[in-house]
Amino acid sequence: MTAAQILLSLSDDLGAAVPTELSQALDLVEDVLTEGTRSRVELVETAATSTLRAGGKRIRPALTLVSALACRTDADIARTATLGACLEMVHMATLMHDDVIDGSATRRGRPTAGVLVGTEAAVLSGDVLLAKAMNILALDGDIEVIRLVSSAVVALAEGEILEIQVRGRFDLAEHELDQVVEMKTAALLRACCQIGALVTSAPARHFDALSEFGACVGRAFQAIDDILDYVGNPARTGKAVGQDFREGQATMPLLLYREKASAEHVAWAEQRFGKDPSEQDFGQIVDLMVSSGCIEEARRRADAELDRALAALGLLPESPYRNLLETMALALVRREG
Repeated sequence: MTAAQILLSLSDDLGAAVPTELSQALDLVEDVLTEGTRSRVELVETAATSTLRAGGKRIRPALTLVSALACRTDADIARTATLGACLEMVHMATLMHDDVIDGSATRRGRPTAGVLVGTEAAVLSGDVLLAKAMNILALDGDIEVIRLVSSAVVALAEGEILEIQVRGRFDLAEHELDQVVEMKTAALLRACCQIGALVTSAPARHFDALSEFGACVGRAFQAIDDILDYVGNPARTGKAVGQDFREGQATMPLLLYREKASAEHVAWAEQRFGKDPSEQDFGQIVDLMVSSGCIEEARRRADAELDRALAALGLLPESPYRNLLETMALALVRREG
């Protein structure tokens, strides 16, 4: 479910004018993103446009917009939508880089930028997109916004490198995995919600509440992503299962498998980790994860982060927009794709 669909699904609760306004704001986000993918250099425009057209939930701009409106209903929608688009451009740049690193040929059923323009041009085009996002911040001119987003981008970039650093570690410790998730995923979603508070000059208690909400949603969102990599339906997720295991990326389901499976089964899985196991072998690992309760436990951990996110929202003033943040969080963590 996309952000716009989530908003429109709440029309009965929020009143027709609110979802229409937010839908129009998300249309503005798309306009900014479309403009951001334009370039004088053909390869850059081809790579960036292909990534944009692959779609996505637009979680980051949606969180930015609704967080702002949860603080003040008279928030500057145009400015907030532009900053939300900036954060989405950062995310798009990381997707372009990730697809090259992972050797992915498709994203959501469409050819990746690396396939269309080559890996070198795809990486550099991602850099261009990131530079354009920074230019949006410069034109906005708010030093606090610039500092906040810059810090989040540094954390994100270092998190991506840390993920590579620990790749191939079957014995990865939980605290190491937590650090990767915090830097790679939670930092940017936290920043989205923080920007919503900053642009409305919200009091510190509301800023802190949205910061906690965004970080918890980020951790829960990543947990579900990791679960779906083992038990997801490719027709809904848009990507094949087992990519993390085949690439040697240990995530929570595998860490739990190490704890719950027999020593024999753990050793058997370790021999295939980071390689290209047959569908039958991978299916056997998944069956053991499910039967031993690993997937269920991973979902419980995601739900615990969701509970913490919803508790943080309780510190915001009651409003339809606070309710909307809650509904978005539920939809993102309970999703199947």
